[in-house]
Amino acid sequence: MRQPLSASEPSILIERLDVRATRFETPCGPSAKMVWRRWGQGRPVVLLHGGAGSWLHWIKNIDALARSRAVWAPDIPGFGDSDLPADNLDADTLA
Repeated sequence: MRQPLSASEPSILIERLDVRATRFETPCGPSAKMVWRRWGQGRPVVLLHGGAGSWLHWIKNIDALARSRAVWAPDIPGFGDSDLPADNLDADTLA
């Protein structure tokens, strides 16, 4: 049975994943950006975080999926590394 993570393990895992990711930024409103990360190659799979989270929700899944897939993990606008658009935060802006 796996032992619980030590205090330093989550930050090490995050750093190792982030350094291997290809980072993309797309416009999200007139002055904001949405940040995406990608790992691996192959058929794409998109991992969407819930609630007030970020791509970090998926740190335990990314490596396994990236062995055979292109794994895309966006930070929804206003969360993680993505900006919150200043105006008109509605479905059209988020799309």
